[in-house]
Amino acid sequence: MRGGDESALLALYDRHHPILLSLALRILGERETAEEVLQDAFLNVWRGSAMYDHKRGTVVAWLFGIVRHRCIDEMRSHRHKARLREATELTERMGRSDGRDLAEE
Repeated sequence: MRGGDESALLALYDRHHPILLSLALRILGERETAEEVLQDAFLNVWRGSAMYDHKRGTVVAWLFGIVRHRCIDEMRSHRHKARLREATELTERMGRSDGRDLAEE
């Protein structure tokens, strides 16, 4: 892969995607999101293949780490978006000019 061999990436994906998808599903709980995260993780693997150091661990351990970190990033992003939505809704309710009290809702 370091030399730009796409077939090497495909072979790596074919060999390890079932267990990595299982990990992402366990963390995220949604298949569609887990598949998206896995695709993004393999894009990171392709771009960062030079970062792999066999002295630090196996390829599988490296892949697990990448997928795990992408899952955590996804969860943080999802929570952040949910908080922004809640803040926007609260701001909209507080800004109503119809005179209703928030407690009446």
